[in-house]
Amino acid sequence: MRKISIFLLIFISVLTLTACLHEHTPLDKITVVSNPTCSIAGKGYILCTDCDTILTVVSIPATEEHIPEDIPERDATCTLAGLTEGKKCVNCGKILLEQQETPLLGHTYDDKFDEICNECEYVRELELTDDEVDMLEAKNAYIKYFSNNISATEYMLYDVNGRVVALKYGIPVGIYQNIDKAINDLVENSIYYQVIPSLNTSMYYLFNMNDYHIDISFLVGKKIACIGDSVTYGVGANPNYVTNLGIALNSTAINLGTSGTSLCYGGSRVCQISKLTEELMDGADIVTIYLGINDWAAAGNTNGKPFYLLGTLDSTDTSTIYGAMKMWCNKIVELKKTEKYKNTQFYFITPHFTSWNNSVIGSNRDWSQNKSNIHGYTQKDMSEAIKTVCKQYGISVIDMYDYTSQLYQQNPDKYKSEYAGDGVHPTATCHKLMSEYILIHLSAK
Repeated sequence: MRKISIFLLIFISVLTLTACLHEHTPLDKITVVSNPTCSIAGKGYILCTDCDTILTVVSIPATEEHIPEDIPERDATCTLAGLTEGKKCVNCGKILLEQQETPLLGHTYDDKFDEICNECEYVRELELTDDEVDMLEAKNAYIKYFSNNISATEYMLYDVNGRVVALKYGIPVGIYQNIDKAINDLVENSIYYQVIPSLNTSMYYLFNMNDYHIDISFLVGKKIACIGDSVTYGVGANPNYVTNLGIALNSTAINLGTSGTSLCYGGSRVCQISKLTEELMDGADIVTIYLGINDWAAAGNTNGKPFYLLGTLDSTDTSTIYGAMKMWCNKIVELKKTEKYKNTQFYFITPHFTSWNNSVIGSNRDWSQNKSNIHGYTQKDMSEAIKTVCKQYGISVIDMYDYTSQLYQQNPDKYKSEYAGDGVHPTATCHKLMSEYILIHLSAK
């Protein structure tokens, strides 16, 4: 008992010796424990200068200064509205810049026959007319046919001459001598053709023009004017394609062809643009322009200056193919502004494949398809120039070069003996095929 009493006495003495025996003096600064934020007060202490005893707990006011960070924008989809970029405070989450809603994109489809949205695969219910239902069935049959690799010959319409006639929704849009090219157009250009389940197509013919059958009933009675050179004039062919068109349309066909004339100015030939006038075309509903072979074959130089060059898409020189085509197209644009010709359909026809060649280069019987003239461009180059400029102006083109080239490739001997005539001026038989090909394009409008 005596030992315990002595221990307690010693312990109390030590405590008494360690307690502060002075008056506290506060520091003149706050020792920060937690920093304030935009919305939360911080915390600190005021200590004694001598012994670091906490004398006061201090609250540090909130700064009310927000630190912004971006809220990412959200792209709109078919079914979810988008949002613009916003901003919020990093610390407190307060919205500093409200996001704005952007409209739904809505569903997108390839065409009126497409049921599945391209973006979200939503399947819609189609609202189609009876005719459009037939078109959709044709499209689906076409897709099924190619996916099953069924023989293409079972799904093409043939005329009595054995040529392949491609149909787009029941309307003829192209003739092919080569079945592979027809299939290529089907697949690569994603054109949907009416499926004909049999080679016996007599029951499907819509309009009878001799041995060729296309629906041109809506064209009957329309006046047509044909501007061109000796081919249009009809050298070596009776009847020629202009006469055939008049018979098929049961209407007036104005032949504005003149031998030896050209598409371009500036060379040894006379430019035919003078025929593109209101008076000569006499209010025609359809106008065709079939020129260029004289420019290609008669290209040359005068006093060191070349004429009938190909040019480029930027060319304005009317002695070049490109420059001349722009001149013609601009004239057509002006005519379309007039009351008389605002509804007239204009077509350029690319020159047919010939054996003609510039005498400077060589033979008058050169059947190579890659032959070039004195300025180094081919008939195909000229054809492409015509198509390129017409596309720029939105003017239709009937590619006679491509069609007749196919005829030649299919059977060169037959082309030379039955179609080519003197190598430049086609026979009446060829003119018949040419008029049919033109009618196909007219009926597809």
